[in-house]
Amino acid sequence: MLYFFFGVDEPSYHIEHKVLYLQEEKLQEAQRQPSPKVTALVEEFAGYRVIPRATIEPPNYGYVEYEQVEDDEHDYEQYEELCFELTKGNSRDLAVLFGYPATQHGDCEYEAALRLLTGKEYNYSVKVAMEQITAHLNSDSDKAEQEVRDTLLLLALDSDQEVGFCWWDAGELQFYIRKEDLLTGNFAHTYCSLYSS
Repeated sequence: MLYFFFGVDEPSYHIEHKVLYLQEEKLQEAQRQPSPKVTALVEEFAGYRVIPRATIEPPNYGYVEYEQVEDDEHDYEQYEELCFELTKGNSRDLAVLFGYPATQHGDCEYEAALRLLTGKEYNYSVKVAMEQITAHLNSDSDKAEQEVRDTLLLLALDSDQEVGFCWWDAGELQFYIRKEDLLTGNFAHTYCSLYSS
């Protein structure tokens, strides 16, 4: 079981958060503790059941390779129509594990990798971020590129008025993890940011 805790305010990057991972044997020992008093969450919010399922997710606007989907006979609108046909059953998904983050620029994993590896803030320049990551990795540019590729979207949590989630201007809350940490079950080293148009 994964538990996500966060506080969203200002700024929209490097959001204070915690991800807890409880293995099956620990879940058996877990006990629900009542709150010492009635909280706003109890008074105002209902619980929702999350049902996992596998889906197809084509690259979105920020990640699509345009030369792969556009030519003399095809344009981006046709690709969007295909994506809609493939995903129309998933259009109400509130939470997505892995896949592509919502973004216009396709640089989310650069921001996350830079913070996770170096602790430095992203200045919206992929070039500068790669220079800083490469310098951190003893000038190994191949390793730097691999680190960015291995920075994964752990969870994307979309805005949904019905549930009561609205991240800024109907944005998406995003949690990232390095592949190495995911494979070893180390959820103490993650990055959280918010994308809003």
